[in-house]
Amino acid sequence: MYHKFTFLLFFSFAFNTSSFAQYNSEETKIINQLDESFKDFASRPLSEVAEKYWILDDKTVLSVTLSDGTHIQYNAEQMLEKTAKPPEDHAETTHQDFKIKIDGNMAFSTCHRKTIVKESPDTPIYFFELRVLEKVEGVWKTHIASFHEYTKG
Repeated sequence: MYHKFTFLLFFSFAFNTSSFAQYNSEETKIINQLDESFKDFASRPLSEVAEKYWILDDKTVLSVTLSDGTHIQYNAEQMLEKTAKPPEDHAETTHQDFKIKIDGNMAFSTCHRKTIVKESPDTPIYFFELRVLEKVEGVWKTHIASFHEYTKG
C-alpha cells in the first residue's frame, strides 16, 4: 500500500508540475526565435535581420510608435533598404509576459520589452510588442510586427 501511495503522490506531483508549465514547445521556439532576432538587431542591420527572421512579401509590415507620437512604418522593400549597421552591442533587450496563440502554422504573440541602450543605461526604453508569425518550412518567421513605446510609471 505504501508503494502505491508513493507512486500516486509522485505521479500527481509530476502531472501537476508539467500541466502548469508556462509555455509549450512551439511557444518556446517562438520566444527563442524572437529573442535571437532582437540580439541580432543589436549588432546587425535591419535588412539582415529581416532576411533571416521575416517573411518578406507585399503584406509585410513593421510598425513602430514612439512615446512622443512619432509613427514609423516599413514595408518589406523599405526594411531591406536599411543596411546601416548599428554600433556593436549598443543595446540589450529583455522580455516579459509573453502571450502566444498558435493556430496551425500561424501564431500571434504579444509581450513587453525593456531595452537598455549603452549610451544611456539609466533610461530604459519600454515597448509593447505584437507580432503575427507564420511557420515556414518548420521555422517561425515574423510577417507583421508592431512596437509601441511607453513610459513606465
